[in-house]
Amino acid sequence: MALPAPLPAARAGFVLYVAVPESTSATALADVAATLHELAVDALPGAETVTALSLVPGGSDDVRRIGERLTDLRLLPGQV
Repeated sequence: MALPAPLPAARAGFVLYVAVPESTSATALADVAATLHELAVDALPGAETVTALSLVPGGSDDVRRIGERLTDLRLLPGQV
């Protein structure tokens, strides 16, 4: 069995989680995501940026758990 690849050097970054009303259209959500991506590119030249959308039925436990996890994110010791 091959050894796992070493982890890359720690880098600063952030995640933005937004729970939108069920009445929000996929098109509107995609437009907002694109705008936020463009804002990040403009505000942080040279930064690696990724935009991802999740379109799931309202009340999904998976989405709720992800949202709860994101509020609990903390820096790892020695990763400052």
